[in-house]
Amino acid sequence: MLAFNFSKIFAARGIVKPVPYLIEQGLSPNYATKVANSRFVRLDLPNLERLCIILNCTPNDLLEWTPSAKNKANPDHPLYPLKREEEKMIKLAQVINSLPIESLDEVQQAVESIKEKKKAASAS
Repeated sequence: MLAFNFSKIFAARGIVKPVPYLIEQGLSPNYATKVANSRFVRLDLPNLERLCIILNCTPNDLLEWTPSAKNKANPDHPLYPLKREEEKMIKLAQVINSLPIESLDEVQQAVESIKEKKKAASAS
């Protein structure tokens, strides 16, 4: 079954209060609540694009696949990359918050280095 995994995206982005954050980004309070609680049956493409821009992610990042007993998880199936293992989800904000203050400069330098590498790779 496919489902939205907004809560994991919020956690990865360090967004503790998603409804106020989404309202601040221009979503209506009603829609922000639906997003924060993953209360959708469908999501139209303009709103999907808007959420991807707000959350700096791809549509695949917003989806999670849980195979049913009938549909075993075949690693060769195109949906397999959407199968998320809970223990593999990175909770970056929690990891960073647990570091000593003196380590934060090193983390920031590492992040800047990764950003520069991505920027250089996309330019070529």
